[in-house]
Amino acid sequence: MIETLSLDLAGRGLVTSRLYVGIIYEEDKKKRKPSVHFTVDIAGQGNLASLFLPIAEEQYMRRVKPDALIRAVAIAFADVK
Repeated sequence: MIETLSLDLAGRGLVTSRLYVGIIYEEDKKKRKPSVHFTVDIAGQGNLASLFLPIAEEQYMRRVKPDALIRAVAIAFADVK
């Protein structure tokens, strides 16, 4: 998902320094808010997935329950210029 969004950003000639990730677990499917959410910030600005993927993966592995069933994933860029 990050790669697809990065390609779209690059195709539009835009850059960002912030990525938002939200996860909803299966047991929380009636909640309107994500079960887990975090923001990934990079130094400077860019539109390459390689800038965001390592940090997002590290945060995902650290924050998301490894045995949880995931119902939905939301990914968005913020501070797009």
